[in-house]
Amino acid sequence: MKNLWKFLKEAKREGLEKAAGYYLAIKSICDERGYDSISLKDVDGKEWSRKDVEKWFCNAFYETVYEKLREINAQDYSREEQKILRFIIEYLESILLASPKRLELITKVMNNINISSNFRKKIMSVFNYTHHRKNKLIDLAKILNIKSCPYCNMHYTLYAEKKKRKKYDKLAKFQFDHFFDKSTYPMLSMSLYNLIPSCSICNNSKSTTRLSLSYNPYYSDISKRFKFKLKDPISLYEGQRITDIIDIDIVATDSSRKNELDDYIRTFNLNTLYQRHGDLAQEIFDKAYEYPYYSNSDNFKFLNGCSSKYLKRLWMGTYIDEKDIHRRPMTKFMQDLWEQAIGHKKELIKLS
Repeated sequence: MKNLWKFLKEAKREGLEKAAGYYLAIKSICDERGYDSISLKDVDGKEWSRKDVEKWFCNAFYETVYEKLREINAQDYSREEQKILRFIIEYLESILLASPKRLELITKVMNNINISSNFRKKIMSVFNYTHHRKNKLIDLAKILNIKSCPYCNMHYTLYAEKKKRKKYDKLAKFQFDHFFDKSTYPMLSMSLYNLIPSCSICNNSKSTTRLSLSYNPYYSDISKRFKFKLKDPISLYEGQRITDIIDIDIVATDSSRKNELDDYIRTFNLNTLYQRHGDLAQEIFDKAYEYPYYSNSDNFKFLNGCSSKYLKRLWMGTYIDEKDIHRRPMTKFMQDLWEQAIGHKKELIKLS
């Protein structure tokens, strides 16, 4: 291949190392904050980057919280608590927008500091999550537009608007879980990446439980950390009709982190809850059994202009891409069982 690059002067090793250092530092920040990978559409179809969301969030809450912090009489509290107060005031924006990793670091520091219940209550009242939850935070849900709980993917977490005379009432059919609980860490009660839109069942189940950072949806894609699998899929191909309860495994994609997954499953009772979806598993395997017919696009010519991807979605009954899992409840479960069912069907075709 012809070399298209021409260097006027040979670069010095020192300069190359410095440039590489800058690149890695910037890349690390971008990877952690996800600036290049995050782009979402809100309920109205407007596109938001992560930078856009952070700017909106800071504009919505910074001034209100900052003014209340400045009103606190520091002399009412211990020297240690006064230091914390100064830290919060000076770094308020960083606290509001701290990445999940930074939030975890803050909690580790706070675990080694003794603060009084009075100071804790004061900080909680200043950040005033309870008030914001019924007002501006509903707008955050509209922006994020996450339609199903990121913890369980079993229940809807919807934002909606109800017309009432000449205005619209905002309806939030979900709760915000604090990944790092607000009672222990009140200064994080209004941190963007500590607010997880979740169903009430998961929020109540988790409560103050401390999970691995890997299970913060802002930090990593939880759905990639495990797979649902039926323990006895062959029986479904042999004509056996399963009952309402099924025997299911939740298998870690990284066996070295199985303990973290076990904590996650236990916290949200996932095994117990997903075992009740035998009817859905039956439908998936029944559809997979007809694989030769449905995989032939010629059988669907009457659906003019439909792509093979859309046909597969109709056949499967939900979204087929991993990135769309949180657009509809049960999609993770259906995708995983579909993969298992189709795999077995293809093996049976080979053997026949």
